[in-house]
Amino acid sequence: AKRAVLRLANRLEYYNQQQEYHATLKRLNEILVLDGRRIGEEGGQPVLTRCEVGFGDEVRQQLPRVELKVSVTEVVSDPDLAATVQLRLDEARTCYEHGAYTSAVIMLGSLLEGVLAHAAQVRAAGVRMPKPLRNMGLNDFVDFAYENKWIEHDAKLASELVRHYRNLVHPLAEKRTGHSPNRDTLDMCWPVVNATLNDLAATAAAPPIPPTPRAPAERGRGRNPHASAQRPTPASVARRPSGGGTTAGT
Repeated sequence: AKRAVLRLANRLEYYNQQQEYHATLKRLNEILVLDGRRIGEEGGQPVLTRCEVGFGDEVRQQLPRVELKVSVTEVVSDPDLAATVQLRLDEARTCYEHGAYTSAVIMLGSLLEGVLAHAAQVRAAGVRMPKPLRNMGLNDFVDFAYENKWIEHDAKLASELVRHYRNLVHPLAEKRTGHSPNRDTLDMCWPVVNATLNDLAATAAAPPIPPTPRAPAERGRGRNPHASAQRPTPASVARRPSGGGTTAGT
């Protein structure tokens, strides 16, 4: 978990995305301060440092969150699957409210994999699947969605935290980690799921992104490392402030 948090706080992961970096760092510190920690920097690398605990339960509930702006049916077009996903979302909330944090985060990880697998199955993709659908896991689905511009860079990076805790469905994994999910864990993981669902809804009706053409190269040379350029995506456009709200398809 510590490694995942520090990766989220590493500015090198946000090339040409400084606004996203500062927003992520701010949110991380708002959560970490509840446990008496914050993100510092040593030698250009992020580190966890101790600080005074500054927030109680009352203030904790007022901290800004990434709100879910869409319904499950705007993300999942299959009615039966949408009902199953909604049930898992409701059960995750019930677990959270009653202190069953391990169950809640496992439920969120399962939900996240389900909606990303559905997108990979039904959407027209500009990038081919790296392996058969049945052999793909959560990490594969996240990478595939990002490469097809269905989710944004922040959702891709932060999903690693959800994946880490979802794997605690195996008791031996939790024993090796030496840490059980708590309320702070859910406060970090839940916005990741919300952001991913928002992105998937915003890009549901978008045409597939065509594969980036290979630059001319001499025999024996690899792909041009500068072939992929930064450009706006449907998800990033949907996140910009506007008066019309989020446009989503099915």
